[in-house]
Amino acid sequence: MNNTSIKASAKVSEAFKYLRPDLQQKEISADIHTSRSLVSHYKRGTRNMTADVASKSIEVFENDEYTTALVSEFTNGATPPLMRGEAIEAHRLALIQHYIIEQEEAIKTIKDNIILLSMPIESLNADQRQNVKTILLEVADGVTMSWNAFIKLTNDYGYTAKKIFKSREKDWKVWKWLRNEVI
Repeated sequence: MNNTSIKASAKVSEAFKYLRPDLQQKEISADIHTSRSLVSHYKRGTRNMTADVASKSIEVFENDEYTTALVSEFTNGATPPLMRGEAIEAHRLALIQHYIIEQEEAIKTIKDNIILLSMPIESLNADQRQNVKTILLEVADGVTMSWNAFIKLTNDYGYTAKKIFKSREKDWKVWKWLRNEVI
């Protein structure tokens, strides 16, 4: 079983690429209460950032691309990564198009295999379990592109994921998607 707990420390040089380019090491170090030399090491990837410093930096910078790259690294890939490879156009409309394509593929795969998904899990043979994995892979593509399109829109339009989720939380409770009390 993969350990998906939060790492005590992680390389964060990739995440730092998504902070404002004019943000100086002096400002970063003051904001996250660490030394300029440590910030330099984080940016170059020669030192790991600790989880407590990462948590503080997420709070301070409120940048969804930075947060996504950071959290993905700290969770060992248990959360969607920031998709910025050479085959991905990072413009919001391109990401929305990727999202639509991936969601349509996931929905088609689920519809094509809905009977398989209704079967008792313990009765599935090896081929059927492989088909379920294919479904999960398609859904993972959709979720990942959905998240990437979402955070691109939040950044471009001056929102944050945290603010959007917090403003929606009361509706989710009314709709009974969330519990109102802690159990």
